[in-house]
Amino acid sequence: MKTSTLFCFPPSLGRAFPLLLALAAGFALSLSPAQAQSLWNGSSSTAWTDPANWSGGVPDDSTDATIDTNAGNQPVLAGAGNTAALTVGNTSASGPNTLLTLQSGALLGSATGIIGNETGSTGQISVSGAASSWLQSNSLSVGLSGTGTLGIASGGNVSGSLASIGALPGGNGTVTVTGPGSIWQNSAALSVGESGNGSLAISSGGNVSNTLGTIGDLSGGNGAATVDGPGSIWINSQALIVGNSGNGALAISNGGSVSSNTGTLSASSGGNGTVIVDGAGSIWKNRSTLTIGLSGNGALAISNGGSVSSNTGTLGFLSGSNGTVIVDGAGSLWHDSGVLTVGTNGQGNLTISAGGNVSSSRGTLGGTVTGNGTATITGAGSTWYAGNFVLGNAGKGQLTLGAGALLSTNNFTINSNSTLIEEFSAGDASGYGGIAVSDSTSLAGNLTVELIGGYDPTAGTIFQLFNYGTGSVTGDFSTYNLPGLDPGLAWDTSTFLTSGSIAVEAVPEPATWAALAGLLALAATALRRRKR
Repeated sequence: MKTSTLFCFPPSLGRAFPLLLALAAGFALSLSPAQAQSLWNGSSSTAWTDPANWSGGVPDDSTDATIDTNAGNQPVLAGAGNTAALTVGNTSASGPNTLLTLQSGALLGSATGIIGNETGSTGQISVSGAASSWLQSNSLSVGLSGTGTLGIASGGNVSGSLASIGALPGGNGTVTVTGPGSIWQNSAALSVGESGNGSLAISSGGNVSNTLGTIGDLSGGNGAATVDGPGSIWINSQALIVGNSGNGALAISNGGSVSSNTGTLSASSGGNGTVIVDGAGSIWKNRSTLTIGLSGNGALAISNGGSVSSNTGTLGFLSGSNGTVIVDGAGSLWHDSGVLTVGTNGQGNLTISAGGNVSSSRGTLGGTVTGNGTATITGAGSTWYAGNFVLGNAGKGQLTLGAGALLSTNNFTINSNSTLIEEFSAGDASGYGGIAVSDSTSLAGNLTVELIGGYDPTAGTIFQLFNYGTGSVTGDFSTYNLPGLDPGLAWDTSTFLTSGSIAVEAVPEPATWAALAGLLALAATALRRRKR
């Protein structure tokens, strides 16, 4: 079990929780030899309240209860019951039939709970029906070292303090919370895939709440969580960490909702965190910072009308980290009310495509000297609205604008270490989005124009790279990398700093120049003869 605190985050994220320490303390207390024990045998019926079904009598709040048989009658509680520590699936004697059912308004109280205790054990608990409840005063582990399953359905309710799904190496835990009124409420932290394998599924209006939430906590931990359907909610009153030192994955779909104070994908160098927010009405709300790739590899995908909100966003926070975000499809949105930095100290990659939208009060690509940020905006309706935009703050930045894409900002700055790439295909020049600046534009660095799809522009074609509005323009690109044109054509950049556009113009062929030279020579000769 864990003997030290977890990865410690920057002050903005708070300190990680020593969950297994607390769980271990609770379990050690609950399994103390001094505690009275009662073992389920099911010799008479399925009734929890029948003394004949227990080796030590019906448990009470001073008695530990253990259910460890895979055959015969399995316990059902339809009234009230109490126990000190509850273990379902203690040893390898248990199996897939080892099941405790709470139904018909049952109310069970316990100090702690373990489902799937030892390696090789298997246990299940089902809490189903309106007013059916399991209340723990301390900790709950689903899949401690064995295999555990907890199902909460049809208005069932489970509440407790600390909770872990897949706590120790080899542990496998699954929790499902499904249906309106089905609730799992934790007054402290919840870990999905602590050091083992954990799965959490919230669907059809189920509700889960806790303080700090982690998915894929320690090295070797694998966690996956899904929040699916309208009314399905996961509330994290503190941070939500996806991939702390393990592998974490979160999927929010079909109108599901997740909220947290801060969000972090891949907190340590060994962590891998992935979040998908897909479908209209699907949302992840962060009241504060959202970090994609704090120390390791983090990836966020927003698609098909999903949305994410935060007040500070960063991709690739620490040196060596990598953060990737894709916002794809009409109605898909990442709204950041503060500063959004792509490549703070590490590598950041942002793609906005097929009508996706990003908004922020400031946008920065390449934050510090070690930061490297790239952003690609492509497709009709794809837009990044930023109050101020800096391409290459102290680090390197690269912005690529594709067909129909738009960057809209009050003030635009590109520094000498960065590159702006604008792509054009046939028909793009007219009505092209480009970069719209309402106030000031400061230019340096490199401009690259690319013609894609075999596009060969003709003389007179104008490419609108910037719309300066009424704002000032200072500086210029140090390098213009413009593609080759057909013979007889050349680029005209003479009005770029005033119009924001470049054009293709016709130039005479060499033979034409020779003919003109000959005509001028003849004219000069004729003029001289007249003067004589």
